[in-house]
Amino acid sequence: MELFGTLKGTLLAGAVVAASTTAALAEFPERNIEIIHPWGPGNAMAMSQVVAKAMGEELGTDMPVISLPGAAGTKAQTTAMGKPADGYTVFEGYVTPLVLQPILGNADWNFKDFKPLSAAVANAFAIAGQVDEGRWSSFEEMMA
Repeated sequence: MELFGTLKGTLLAGAVVAASTTAALAEFPERNIEIIHPWGPGNAMAMSQVVAKAMGEELGTDMPVISLPGAAGTKAQTTAMGKPADGYTVFEGYVTPLVLQPILGNADWNFKDFKPLSAAVANAFAIAGQVDEGRWSSFEEMMA
């Protein structure tokens, strides 16, 4: 009887190892990949949905674009950072939440905390002032 109990325990342990090995070898993705969008619905989100649809078709899964507007992108950034780093959440980064909010002291992350994956579109956004502006001569001075 004790031999049967030992054999049963060994088989059970082997089954657990086999199941965990199968899970580890499963192909990515096994479920939807969410794209966290830091702005409200509109043209930018429509572009994100076009890109997400093409990416999802390539990967064989749905990639819903989740709109989380608020706090100049920090709401979405914080939400994305709270998700596991398992490849099933992608943050649609933008200069405001990634770079400007930390500079302004509104966020406790740094752009170096993230790995850029791709630039799907180009944005010509810039902050500029007139040449004869006398109140500030740099972004830091303007923010101060």
